[in-house]
This record gives sequence, structure tokens and C-alpha cells, in this order.
Amino acid sequence: MREIHVVAGDLVRVKGYVTLYYIDTINTHNIETSDAKWSEIELDLTGVNGEYNFAYIEDVELVCRAKYSSEYLRTGTLTTAMLKANKAVPTAAHEQQVNNIDELLDIALDAQKLYKSTGLSEFQAQEKAAYELIKNLIEMGEGNGK
Repeated sequence: MREIHVVAGDLVRVKGYVTLYYIDTINTHNIETSDAKWSEIELDLTGVNGEYNFAYIEDVELVCRAKYSSEYLRTGTLTTAMLKANKAVPTAAHEQQVNNIDELLDIALDAQKLYKSTGLSEFQAQEKAAYELIKNLIEMGEGNGK
């Protein structure tokens, strides 16, 4: 089993795809047969274009940590701080933040679908609020890491 080197919110590149993706959730599946035992790590992803996808951990490459993703998408350049953050091993302290971001992403994506199907501005406002909360969670995490 490969080591998990990413956390929810990180920006990754998936083999075979041009789009960059944010990690929504990380799922570990323990598989056991009469002959062998192994684990597979599967990632639920949302593309920067809103497209849903999934990938196995072996197929992803870390582009940058969540707290730097906006800057990277804006500039297309990895700074020294981003490279340093990429080398840092994620800790269990991120688990609650990961769960909160995952839940908020679900809310935002559901609201986006409902807005597209109904046109009701309340759903658009709910989507915007969820993304704003995600941004705040990431910024709070940055403050704890300084």
C-alpha cells in the first residue's frame, strides 16, 4: 500500500487527465481473499472545472497544498513556500478540517445542481456561502501552521 501523501483540499494532477482536481475525500478499502490481503486508497475528486472524478492514490501527483491552490491556479507557478509545504507530511490534525471541507463541498455541489435545475437564487447563495466557509477553514488552517 502506498503512503498517503495528500489530504482533502489539496490540488492534484491525475495520470491521463489535463484537468487539475481538488481532493474531496480519501477512502481506504481493505480487501481480503482466501489468498491475499491488500488495501486500496481511492480519492474522490472535484475538478477545478466542477467535474467529478475519482482516482487511486498511485495515479495522483501533488501539485500544491490546499492553502496555496488559489495562488497556484492564478499564477501557474510553484513558489518556494509551496514547494516546502508539499514536502511536509500531512498530520492527523487535519482530520476534522478534512471532514468539514468534504461536507461543505457536498453542500456546494448539491446547491449548484439545484440552482441549475430550478434557477432559484437561494441555491446560488447557499453554494457561495459553502465555498466561502471552505475558504475560511483553509485560511484558519494556514494561521495554525505559521
